Amino acid sequence: MILSDEKLKNSRSFSSAVYKDEPIIKTASQMSSYVPPKIIELQQSIRKASLYSMSDRKTFYEQAKLMEDYEDDYDYSGEFVCYYPTYRSMNTKQLRGYFSWRTRVRKGDIRKTYLSFAFVYIYELLHLIGVSNSKEGFERLSDFGKRYGELDQNITPYIDRWLKDFAVFYGLDKELFSSVFDTSAEEALISLKCHEKLSDEEMFSAIKTLSSYNIGNSKLYKTYPNDCKRIICAVYRTLCEYSEKRRKKSLFESYFGSPVSCPYEMFGTAVFYDSVRYKSFTYNVNDVHKYECINGRWSCIRFHTIDRRSKKLGELIKTIDSVMRKKYGISPEINQPIETKLTVGMIEKEIDSLLEEMRRNTPKKIDLDLSKLKGIRQAADITRERLMTESETDETVDIIPEAAAAVPEEYIDAACEDNADTDIPLDENEYEFLRCLLYGISTDPLRSRRGVMLSVLADSINDKLFDMFGDTVIAFDGDIPEIIEDYADELKGIVKK
Repeated sequence: MILSDEKLKNSRSFSSAVYKDEPIIKTASQMSSYVPPKIIELQQSIRKASLYSMSDRKTFYEQAKLMEDYEDDYDYSGEFVCYYPTYRSMNTKQLRGYFSWRTRVRKGDIRKTYLSFAFVYIYELLHLIGVSNSKEGFERLSDFGKRYGELDQNITPYIDRWLKDFAVFYGLDKELFSSVFDTSAEEALISLKCHEKLSDEEMFSAIKTLSSYNIGNSKLYKTYPNDCKRIICAVYRTLCEYSEKRRKKSLFESYFGSPVSCPYEMFGTAVFYDSVRYKSFTYNVNDVHKYECINGRWSCIRFHTIDRRSKKLGELIKTIDSVMRKKYGISPEINQPIETKLTVGMIEKEIDSLLEEMRRNTPKKIDLDLSKLKGIRQAADITRERLMTESETDETVDIIPEAAAAVPEEYIDAACEDNADTDIPLDENEYEFLRCLLYGISTDPLRSRRGVMLSVLADSINDKLFDMFGDTVIAFDGDIPEIIEDYADELKGIVKK
């Protein structure tokens, strides 16, 4: 707009001006030939380390401390690919490219770059470079692993292993260790070591976790889950007792072995320098897993066999599944890994015991022909008349046989009418007596009209209903009969008011 102004164009200020292209001014840090003083210092350190043949790990640690707070702003467009990358592996441009990328990462701007750059940054975090304490280092490493892992999954296996080592090496809270290492198998193992204290639910959960055979997918378990749990736990307990008495090894040792101490490389495959050098250090993950360091040498003590599920325990569970299918008539039948008579006999014994218990506790179904009720009443009347003399009929009788007990006709008719719609195996007097007790009706008319002995009625009712309830339903302590509270609601559903 200025140049197109006619007044300005014809003025002396612009009449002889000639315009040429001029370079845009860059900052020193953006010039390709510029080398920041800190990078020069780092390179001098690298040459010095090479001169004195210092180890790559120690050199990296010292140089990382030197460059801990360095920031750069350089647009790097080259490449950097290297196994076990360190600063020594990079030229000037690559160094500036890495530190520029790291500057953005520390500000939360995580972008995909060369994998070697990412590993250098991880190595720095393992040495607590750029963080104020070990807990912050763990959190920073975990966050970077998750976010950068979404951009490049190649770092994920390494991050998972090194986070676990990070918690151990710096003695962090066990919850942080458990957040990156699945300890469920070890917790199940600890439970089975003290199986005597476990409920069936706890024991079954532990066995299911450690067994190579997944009983949860079995057709038998899906059909009879409670029976499976009970049999599996009973068989395991029986085998434990037998092994303790008859064998040199316990069942637990036979299935899972013993804890073993193995040399352990902290932060294996990483460029890591142990600057702490513990003289004596122990990190207990739990009762069956710990790490020890003596004079800088690490070892791991644990049940290494549980890295894969127990095959022996799996064979036992599958054998139980197979035998139970045969006993319960469930198809298809499956292969039975264990054929020894001792083990199979224990399994069959526990199954038979459970089935017998279930049979005993199953209420018997009684079918009554109510059409014969009237004939039963008439037979009872005849029997009563035969047992009574003329003189006894004029008096109140205290004790009369059960068959002779009777109530007034209006009570009998009501009882017959109500009882006709039920399956309860009682005669009229017993039914009316039960109704009186259930609904708080006085039993005096029942006792005074015919001289019925209430204790006799109570015993008769208890005998007849025992198969239905598996227990007495009337308690008769002293002179006052009472319905047992646990069965009152069910009886009311049978005996109408």
